[in-house]
Amino acid sequence: MVIDSQEIVELTIEGIGVNMDTATLDVKVNEGATFSMDMEFWETTDKSVPMDITNWTFEGNMKIGNDLFVMGMLITAPNLLTAEIAHTELVNLGKKGSYDISALYGGKSYRVFQGAVTVSPEVAL
Repeated sequence: MVIDSQEIVELTIEGIGVNMDTATLDVKVNEGATFSMDMEFWETTDKSVPMDITNWTFEGNMKIGNDLFVMGMLITAPNLLTAEIAHTELVNLGKKGSYDISALYGGKSYRVFQGAVTVSPEVAL
């Protein structure tokens, strides 16, 4: 599955750090456009219990070609995280890359998302 920015992805975590699998989700970046990805966190697979992530810290990085981009991470609701990279940074990109997002909680780091990045090139006028 490949998502474009602006789509919401969901992650169910049953016991952070206990038998937790990293969610692999490939993304497409539109060169010259803001990259934004919203992630919802749930404690149950039926999405009846949202996971409160307000006391967590997140960090995310994206590498495209030889360029490394630090994602801005913002918790916008108790179970909603937004990762962004400004459009002004996403110029003159290579064609492919990778990213990961980690949660820092209880003194430990857990990778919660990772995946491949493909770039849709911008047409210069």
